[in-house]
Amino acid sequence: MIGKRIAAAAGATALAGALLGGTATAQAAPAEAGRHCVYSADTQKTTCYATFTELTASLTGGKVTNAPAQPNTAAVEDLSANAIGSTVHAILYQDTNNTGNSFVLVSSAGCGSYHWVNLTAFNDRVSAAWVENMCGIRIWDGSNLTSDRAGYYELLSPGGNVPLWINDKASSVEFW
Repeated sequence: MIGKRIAAAAGATALAGALLGGTATAQAAPAEAGRHCVYSADTQKTTCYATFTELTASLTGGKVTNAPAQPNTAAVEDLSANAIGSTVHAILYQDTNNTGNSFVLVSSAGCGSYHWVNLTAFNDRVSAAWVENMCGIRIWDGSNLTSDRAGYYELLSPGGNVPLWINDKASSVEFW
C-alpha cells in the first residue's frame, strides 16, 4: 500500500513537472515580429494578430483577405474603406515611414467622437502614425494623457513620422 502511494506521489510529481514545463512554454511572450493589434473603443479591448493580413480580414468581416502581412498605404486605405461596424481612426506604427508592427484605433461612433487609451501593448513604441481623413489624434508621453516633457503631439491627417522628442516615448493616445 505504501509502495503504491509513493509511486502515485512520484507520478503526480512528474506530471506536475511536465505540466509546469508546458505551462511556462505556453505562457511565453509572443514574438514581437509581425505583431499587429487593434484597440476597439467600444469594448475597450485590444486584440492582436500575427499579421496585418489577419487583422484586416477580421476588421472587414472577411471582405478583404489579400492585404499584405505588413501594412502599406494601399492596404491601410483598403482596411479603412471596408471596415465593418467600426471606423478606423488611426494607425500607430512601431517603425518610421509607417512600417513595422501596428496598433489600429477603431470605434463604431466614427471620427468626431472622443476616445482615449493607455498604450500598454504598444507603450514606448510609436515612431509614425496614419490618421483617417477627418479624424485626429494626440500622442502623450505619459499614461492617462499626461506628459513629463513637452506636452503632446497632435496629428490630424494624413500622417507620417512623429517628431524625435516623442519617438518611442508614447504611453497614451486620445483620438476623435
